[in-house]
Amino acid sequence: MKGKNADIAIRLQAKKDLVNPNDLDCSRMKTYSVFNAIPLSLYSMEFYRDVARNWKGVGALFLLLTVPITALSTGVILFNLYFTQVGPLQAASRNIPDIEVRNGQLVSPVESVVIEYDGSKVLVIDPSGKYGPSTEGQFVMTKSDFRFRGGARPVKLSLFRQNWSLKGAQFVPVLKQILLSTIAVMVLICLILEGPARLLGTAAAAIIGKVFRSPRKFSEIMRLLLAITVPLSILSLPIQCACIFVKGLPFNLSNHLCTLIWAGYIIVVFRSTRVTANEIRK
Repeated sequence: MKGKNADIAIRLQAKKDLVNPNDLDCSRMKTYSVFNAIPLSLYSMEFYRDVARNWKGVGALFLLLTVPITALSTGVILFNLYFTQVGPLQAASRNIPDIEVRNGQLVSPVESVVIEYDGSKVLVIDPSGKYGPSTEGQFVMTKSDFRFRGGARPVKLSLFRQNWSLKGAQFVPVLKQILLSTIAVMVLICLILEGPARLLGTAAAAIIGKVFRSPRKFSEIMRLLLAITVPLSILSLPIQCACIFVKGLPFNLSNHLCTLIWAGYIIVVFRSTRVTANEIRK
């Protein structure tokens, strides 16, 4: 009778197909190292199973891979933007009017000016608000701010904190210096803040998982989530480059695509690393 009841219990558990990983013997040595993550995290479910069952800790070592990759991606994208956008602006610089900013406001020119090169708007000076806040252009200067197309979102530059005036021919050389320093600061910020931000984000997700009574250990959820950030960091570079350089694609499409990829990896990885009743019986 006891054997029959035990068999029924195992079948019920197998039907649920997910049990507490603590019931398994997880004392095996890990098969893969953190350096295997770059190629294997893209496609190998065996790698993720190894991370889930045989690795220790929360997987903070994955940050050593993802943070430099993300910073490198940011730098590559922004430098590509710099060379591809400043070039056309330089070619059309003779059409740029004299510009003056006083007390945080653009006072000259008074009327809106659109500088085009090869059919594209390279500079929009819009003090009157004629074109609205969603103006398309590589560089856009409104009454009180200046922004350039720096990836999925326009990047604002602080050009209105002090009074200044420039001849049209001087504008591009000064803008180059500002852009280069801005790119360097953004890459540095990425290196400093990306790691803690990802660690906090994955910790919050793991806590939510435990609140909803996930049978997995907190550290296992953390390891898997941080491992998933590796392929996401690798794939984000070509996705963002495509959204930047392919005409007609919206700025924020790369964010949506990366979110879908991240969600897809979470579903596939967590389903593939489930602990089943059959494994407990073994």
